[in-house]
Amino acid sequence: MASGSRRLRSATLVRSAALLLRRTPIREADLVLELLSSALGRVSVVARGARKSQRRFGGALEPVHELMVEMEERGEGLGVLVAAEIARPRFGVIEQLGALTAAGRALAWVREVAPPRVPEDAIWSACQELLDALDRGVAGTALEREAATQVALASFGMQLIEALGWGLTLDECVACRRPCPEGQAAFVSARRGGAVCRACGGAGLVIGGATRARLLGLSAGGALAAEDAEPAIALVEETLRVHAGLSG
Repeated sequence: MASGSRRLRSATLVRSAALLLRRTPIREADLVLELLSSALGRVSVVARGARKSQRRFGGALEPVHELMVEMEERGEGLGVLVAAEIARPRFGVIEQLGALTAAGRALAWVREVAPPRVPEDAIWSACQELLDALDRGVAGTALEREAATQVALASFGMQLIEALGWGLTLDECVACRRPCPEGQAAFVSARRGGAVCRACGGAGLVIGGATRARLLGLSAGGALAAEDAEPAIALVEETLRVHAGLSG
């Protein structure tokens, strides 16, 4: 999506693709919106009159859809939303509870850990990839669809911690640098930054050998299996707690 900016008196008018991370009511008619924008990163803006009239922003202030917004950026202060429209609707996410729940969880991670006012192309791209995958969905039983949703969320989480510079070392012990035997389970500590062998005290979650191999393969375009989702999500959330104090 194209983005750009131009000077508007004491503010800069910025046009950017964006995702809605959170909306908070203030006063009688306004909303404070936290956005992840492709141009500016995570920013907060006030949407004046948004609570009083749905027509004010055309019903565009909803999560998961890709938005195109215009906002007055005012340095360190709260920006002002000038216009918003849905650029890419994702009704497939909204219509499936599991997909909507996963999307909400992912966007909550981003809201808590993405640096303010710093464009992060890798985080933006990972969000788009996840939401598009959830929007497409997969054919199959309810259990198969839920498994695919959790795999997508886990893959996103691993991309997120890599983008933030918090990726985990999974092929060797972070303390002694002894390689982890192929196919063998390993202790993985988010606090210590990756695998920790028994000789170095072990620590953290036990990750099975097959899961560890598939996690290592993600950076080369590999995919996770359904059984990998739960331990991968646990690793992601522990990493976010260690580095950013993720709540929950």
